[in-house]
Amino acid sequence: MQKKFGQVKRYGLEGAESAIVALDELFSLCNHSGITDAILGMPHRGRLNILVDLLKYPPRALFHKLQGNAEFPDDLPASGDVISHIASSPKLNYGCKQDLNVTMLHNPSHLEAVNPVVAGYGRAKQMYLYDNNTDPGCALGDRLIGIQIHGDAAFTGQGVIMETLGLSNLPHFSSGGTVHIIINNQIGYTTPATNARSTLYTSDIAKLVNAPVVHVNGDYPEEVARAVSIAFEYRKKFRKDVIIDLITFRRWGHNELDEPSFTQPQMYNIIRSRESIPKLYECKMEEENVVSKDDAQKTRANFGKYLEDELVASKDYQPEADHLKGKWSGLVMPTKAVTTMDTGVDLNILRRIGEKSVAVDENIKIHPRLLKHHIQPRLKKLADG
Repeated sequence: MQKKFGQVKRYGLEGAESAIVALDELFSLCNHSGITDAILGMPHRGRLNILVDLLKYPPRALFHKLQGNAEFPDDLPASGDVISHIASSPKLNYGCKQDLNVTMLHNPSHLEAVNPVVAGYGRAKQMYLYDNNTDPGCALGDRLIGIQIHGDAAFTGQGVIMETLGLSNLPHFSSGGTVHIIINNQIGYTTPATNARSTLYTSDIAKLVNAPVVHVNGDYPEEVARAVSIAFEYRKKFRKDVIIDLITFRRWGHNELDEPSFTQPQMYNIIRSRESIPKLYECKMEEENVVSKDDAQKTRANFGKYLEDELVASKDYQPEADHLKGKWSGLVMPTKAVTTMDTGVDLNILRRIGEKSVAVDENIKIHPRLLKHHIQPRLKKLADG
């Protein structure tokens, strides 16, 4: 995208590429432990990387969108959204008999607004499993996991974080524990951490519910995978939220069109002198004779050619409508005929509903103010028509 769509704000993961390692390891652990559904909520940063690299989103579909086209068929009565809001729901498999259904939820520009949706979606899905008795031995969290990805500044600064954490252990709200991954690039827009919060760590907010925190340096992908394994085992045993503080950096500005050195010149002098994390790990594997330099170059060249081919294919790409599949496959889009149908209810039925809504057993004594200001006015309105 940097080469072909240089003027597009992609909110890339450069500097925090090990977040892909974290999610890949987490999906693998889920698949091997019998979890069938993973509900993923995340902000803009890294969304396109994760969609294409992990969630099977076709690069040609992304390129089609980047060229000003909608992600829907032309005949679908829907409007598109910006690229940093798109989502995907693939089936992943890491060598197990059963697939892992990953649902990346759509997220608006208010970065953390999706968090309670992840929790509620997960709770509802697990209640559905219970109600349908599809797995009688299933405990809360056995078959479904919630995953939330956060930015460090947003995790500290947005109140919805505290609200969602505050509900996480309540009996009627818990979804069996959420794995939180903070992509901690130590800067929020143009504000350094020292000016953004009063706590030492961005993850200190999680002390609200005594959630354990695993701090890990994103420069070391293997350690990141190990940190994810520790967090997953904790969540599996205790069915409570756990935090991974993935300490990274942000290669570019808030988006790729910003110049970060205007506000953080010293920080970005250091960042621009650093090798990328993939390149550092590539050198490590070469030193350990895991791969040769030729193999690494060949892999990079092959993937580059694949993306070039996908860019060419995007010119003829025709998106498919995928909103009425799976459990929604029996539904159809509404037509103009719906607006002409008589959907009213008989007036006598409505009156009877209104009367029943304030009906009280004769043995119950109503508070005088409730009787005067609520029940009697409603009955009078019903009588007057």
